[in-house]
Amino acid sequence: ETIPVEKGFEWKDCLIGVVELKELRKFVTRTQNYIYESNIRKYLQKTKINKNLKKTLQNEIDYVFYYNNGITIVVKDYKKNGKEVTLTEPQIVNGAQTSQTIYEILPLITNATGEVLVTVIRETSKAARDSITQYRNSQNAVKGKDLITLSSYHKMIGAQLKQSVGYFYERQAGSWKFLENRGQADFGGH
Repeated sequence: ETIPVEKGFEWKDCLIGVVELKELRKFVTRTQNYIYESNIRKYLQKTKINKNLKKTLQNEIDYVFYYNNGITIVVKDYKKNGKEVTLTEPQIVNGAQTSQTIYEILPLITNATGEVLVTVIRETSKAARDSITQYRNSQNAVKGKDLITLSSYHKMIGAQLKQSVGYFYERQAGSWKFLENRGQADFGGH
């Protein structure tokens, strides 16, 4: 199976690059029967994340690359010839939701442009497909309350508490512990 990869670079047994959304859709169309067999989930359809990706595709398609973590494809082997990459036994092990949402929504968008990050990993004895699948899908969950820590309001509170009373404002989970041996002594409390 082939896929055109733009701006790719290789490191060890990996190829990391950019794939145009329309090319990803063509790839998924050709491989639909088997591409998700090593993934931990099939397409979950109407999840909040998938709905948000659909909105991005419909309203801000040029930002898919910036807003999305990308897709991981594990292969037995790959060969790069210019932009064309030939994949042997490809499996999307992370990014089934992204891939399938793009597959469904892209035909509904006139003049669709945009890209997504793709990582192709050559399976080796040390980096077996099941282990790559497991670790690529075991991130710490981000909760809604974690996202508010990015607001300027909370950054301002932290700055004011530090300046006025010397207190540390823990707006990011684990940030006080992270300062252990790296600056906790600079604060009068937390």
